[in-house]
Amino acid sequence: MYIDWWIEQIYNLWNLALGDIYVHLTTSPMDFAGGAGWDIAQRVHDALGGIAYGLLLLFFLLSFFRTVNDIQNMTMQQIIGWILRFVVVKGLIDASMLILGLLVGISMEANTLILENGVAFVGQGGLPPEVAAAIAAVQEGTALNMIGAFFQQIPMLFLTMGLGLVVLVCGIIMTIVVYMRFFKVFIYTAISPLPLSTFASPDTAQTGIHFLKSYAAVCLEICVIALAIVIFNALVSDNTLLFNSWNYVGGDDPNSEFWGTIINWLFGMVIKSILLVSCVIGANRMIDKMLGA
Repeated sequence: MYIDWWIEQIYNLWNLALGDIYVHLTTSPMDFAGGAGWDIAQRVHDALGGIAYGLLLLFFLLSFFRTVNDIQNMTMQQIIGWILRFVVVKGLIDASMLILGLLVGISMEANTLILENGVAFVGQGGLPPEVAAAIAAVQEGTALNMIGAFFQQIPMLFLTMGLGLVVLVCGIIMTIVVYMRFFKVFIYTAISPLPLSTFASPDTAQTGIHFLKSYAAVCLEICVIALAIVIFNALVSDNTLLFNSWNYVGGDDPNSEFWGTIINWLFGMVIKSILLVSCVIGANRMIDKMLGA
């Protein structure tokens, strides 16, 4: 049944998926699709600037008149404080594209360091030697007799096909999640002047703080995904079987090599792949908890 050929194809499929993910992970939102998405976000950002300035004045005046009871008795320090707050928030809105671009650049630099030091996309290096030997033994009929070897390959074939399906689904899901990050960055960047205008009032400033935390979380989501893939490849390259107790099942029975090595390894690959895609999907929630967003 050429189980080793099927598994080799699964390795190739997985490496192709990682290659697509790597391209998206190392592409800056400014350069994605030739920069078209970032240009649209910037144009919408500039168009919303007028509304943001109106909200800035509105929030400022509402907070000012609610806080100051007697304008005639205001001290020079209070007047300077309110004027300074208005000027700083207006400067924040004016320079918001620069600030947001800086956050994106920091996240891309952190992502580059993770990939360079984690050596994430070096390939799996082929089957573990013990697994390859066990597969060869089953296919050659040396584990049991030829009939027994044939029936041993049936569950192994189903598990291999299941692993291929899991790898295909996980690769598609992770590619979509990484791809969707660009849309999040573009949308957050485009509407950024509106939440930033809330800094004009101490009563609404929490909204602006929450927005900056959320934007940082969207930018750093790429780092969590890259780190999850690095850790996954380290676990796969280690070749350690997931269920160590299975190695002792059956004692000297030839079936123990089959169940304790081949099936154990296939189960481990399926479980590790599912754990990886779970981490990738939950990357944004992890960052939100870290930043308190």
